[in-house]
Amino acid sequence: MKVVCELLENFEVSPSLTLLAGDRVPYFFDIETTDLSPVTGYCYLIGSLLKTPEGWLFRQWFAENADEGASVLTAFGGTLQSDQLL
Repeated sequence: MKVVCELLENFEVSPSLTLLAGDRVPYFFDIETTDLSPVTGYCYLIGSLLKTPEGWLFRQWFAENADEGASVLTAFGGTLQSDQLL
């Protein structure tokens, strides 16, 4: 699995998107799969954008083959916290 992680210090999203979060931490993500069948498809990419005190944290998890699809989901799941608004 390949992981990309970058802090975007001069990046801003629309204020209305962060207002929706209220006192929760906004966490945007996108999951890409080869298809929707659990038999023939797998997750090959998850990208996320998380608001931190230092700026927006951009992360991507890439499966380099079909066997790494579950690892991508597990790695992303490990970043989720109860104070985040997905």
